[in-house]
Amino acid sequence: HGFDQSEIDHNSCEKALNNQIRIEAESSQVYLSMASWAEVKGLEGVAGFMYGHSDEERMHMLKLVKYVNERGGHAQISDLKAPE
Repeated sequence: HGFDQSEIDHNSCEKALNNQIRIEAESSQVYLSMASWAEVKGLEGVAGFMYGHSDEERMHMLKLVKYVNERGGHAQISDLKAPE
């Protein structure tokens, strides 16, 4: 049984979206790590700025997760490495 072109396009699109989901999650985690560091150092303004960016990246991720799932795909949530 071969794949038709629409199946191939759907699979490659879903793979690309799942990769972007991972990128957004990693970005959110990096901002969260920087926010925590800044907060501990007493840099409240920097911490607030970084927390806001972490939330924004997470919202991007959630929109993509919902987009993939609502269209019959399966959004993949991958493990994240701790920021360095």
